[in-house]
Amino acid sequence: MKKIGLSLDAAEPLIQKIATLTKLQRILISTGTVALVIGLFVGLLYWPQFERQGQLSKQITETQANLTRVKAAASTLPEYEKKMAEKQAEFKVVAKKLPETVEVPQLLSSVSEAGKDAGLDFLLFQPEAEVPKNFYAEIPVKMELFGTYHDLGDFFDRLAQMSRIVNIKNFEAKMGATAARGRAPVKDPGRSLTIACMAETYRFLETPQEDPAAATAQKGKKKKK
Repeated sequence: MKKIGLSLDAAEPLIQKIATLTKLQRILISTGTVALVIGLFVGLLYWPQFERQGQLSKQITETQANLTRVKAAASTLPEYEKKMAEKQAEFKVVAKKLPETVEVPQLLSSVSEAGKDAGLDFLLFQPEAEVPKNFYAEIPVKMELFGTYHDLGDFFDRLAQMSRIVNIKNFEAKMGATAARGRAPVKDPGRSLTIACMAETYRFLETPQEDPAAATAQKGKKKKK
C-alpha cells in the first residue's frame, strides 16, 4: 500500500498539470496517445506480417511464372519429338549413302569402272588422305581423265546414279590432248579432252570426331582461364 501511495504522489503533479490544460489540449493529448499506441501495435505486430505476406506473394508470382514456362515447354515437347524423329530418319537415309570403312575400296573401284565403262581413259586415279568431319570423313580422289564430251557426260551420269555419294570438285579441262599410253588413238582428236578433277566421296564414322576448329577454340579458352 505504501508503494501505491508513493506512485500516486509521484503522479499527482502530472495529474494537476493535465487538469490545468484546456479541453482542446486534453483531446489532442488523448488523440496522440491513442495514435502512439496504434503505431506501436502496427509496428510491432502487423508490419512484420505484412512484410512476410509481401515475400510470399513474390514467391507465388515467381512460382506461377516458372510453372507457365514449364507448361509452355511441355506443350512443345511432342512437336520437338516429331522433328527429332524426322531428323533421325533423314540421318539414316544419308548414312546409308555413306559406306563403312570396309566398303571404301569397293566404292573407289566402282568409280574407276564407271569411268572406263563411259569410255574414259584414266591417266591418274590417286586417293588422298581422309578429312575427318563430325560423323563422316571426306575421301578425296585426284583424277586425270581422257575422253570426249560425250564420255565425260556419261561418266557423270553414272556417278549420279550410284547409291553412294560422289561429288566432283576442282574441275579443269584441256582440249586436244593425246590418249592414254597403250590405248588406241581417238577417232576425233579435236573433240577430245584431258580432264583434271577431284572426286570426293565419304564414309561413315562410327565414333563422331570433334571439329578441329572447335577443339582449338576450346583450348584457347582454357588457356585464358
